[in-house]
Amino acid sequence: MRKLINIIIKSLIVTSVKSGVTWPLVYIYSKVIREVKSTQNKSNAKQLTFLVLTPERFRGDLEVLADTNKFRILSLPCNWQYKILRLSSSH
Repeated sequence: MRKLINIIIKSLIVTSVKSGVTWPLVYIYSKVIREVKSTQNKSNAKQLTFLVLTPERFRGDLEVLADTNKFRILSLPCNWQYKILRLSSSH
């Protein structure tokens, strides 16, 4: 039963994206992507923003970059990247 539900959800998402309706994916990813916060709580409005696609490989480096307050660091976990790749390769 769970497999059937997953197939239905996947088909709905693929169909909506192919028809140009991408807001559901944008909404989901806006909730999944996380910002690496600076421990100094300073903010600079004109920061460069980086999206890190493999945050697991950076042992503390992302936090160091965020603490410089020169960069805004966003991270996307690998498992969510794999989910979107599976959607695009299924059809």
